[in-house]
Amino acid sequence: MSACTVTSSNSSANSGGATGLSGGSANSAGNSTGGAVAGSSGGSRAVGGANSLGGAGNAGMSGSGTGGAATVDPCGGVDPTEPNNSRDNSTAYTLGSTIRGCVSSTTDHDFYELTVPADAAGGYMQIAVTNVGPGNADVHIYSVSDNGEIYRRYAQSEGQNVSAFVAVAKGQKYRVDIGDFAGFQVPYAYTLNMAYTKLDDSFEPNDTRDSPTAITKGTAIDAYVFAGHTLGSPPASAAYDDWYSVSLAIGTTTVKLENVPTDTNGDLKVFDAGGTELGHKYQTTQGASVTLSYLAPAAGTYYVKAGGFGALGDASGPGEMLPDHFTRKYKLTVSQ
Repeated sequence: MSACTVTSSNSSANSGGATGLSGGSANSAGNSTGGAVAGSSGGSRAVGGANSLGGAGNAGMSGSGTGGAATVDPCGGVDPTEPNNSRDNSTAYTLGSTIRGCVSSTTDHDFYELTVPADAAGGYMQIAVTNVGPGNADVHIYSVSDNGEIYRRYAQSEGQNVSAFVAVAKGQKYRVDIGDFAGFQVPYAYTLNMAYTKLDDSFEPNDTRDSPTAITKGTAIDAYVFAGHTLGSPPASAAYDDWYSVSLAIGTTTVKLENVPTDTNGDLKVFDAGGTELGHKYQTTQGASVTLSYLAPAAGTYYVKAGGFGALGDASGPGEMLPDHFTRKYKLTVSQ
């Protein structure tokens, strides 16, 4: 059964630091050269041991170690990400890394925060919660800019993996919250991985008529109908638009939009230099090509807007299969 969809530094690392202090007090009477030395590794260790003039110093041996000792979590392992039980105390996450977490109670939440690269066209994340123990993992994805929820997905059976995808915008911050959905019985561990894929679109940014990309008449170009989340709500339809400028002579002009993604209704508009619309053509069949012919009344610069008409492809969803517009480039050609 598939999962269900609904649309700091480790402060405990020093918990062992006082473990061996009792051995140090025995040395105070004899000014032992082997008094207790605080173990930065998570406990104290008596350097002089039994040779202490003031008494037995061996009681300080209990906390020896070689590194910062993290707390053993209720899942029976070490969780270096705690405490991260609120969005204001989120653990910084590095894209592509794999970390282990623990859901310790019905009210426990693990928050992770990340920043995606400042790639012009943005990209998408694939989030995977795997190796889930005896519980029902619940995953929420938020935009940090407004703390709005982008997407939620939870397991429908104990131990089920949960995955999701999200279209992301350049340089934006996002937050992921992992907790238990329902029926919590015992603490359980999980593994988290979030992978980022850059969208390779060299014509971005060109989402407005004020920032068009120049193209050449008669030369086909390939680009994406794509927009990433900047808020918890879905991207605005205008964010999917791609604007191009092209120099034309007087005469009949043909604009073709081909290889349209199978989750998109192709849409074409043409404007003159003054912003007057000269033609508009769209499809109501997803994936179908669009051809628009019009008369260029004078030699000069014209503007083409390519995008989607009506309902657009999902910007977030279950992670088993990516939307076609995430991976398929359309082809645009302007000819005379």
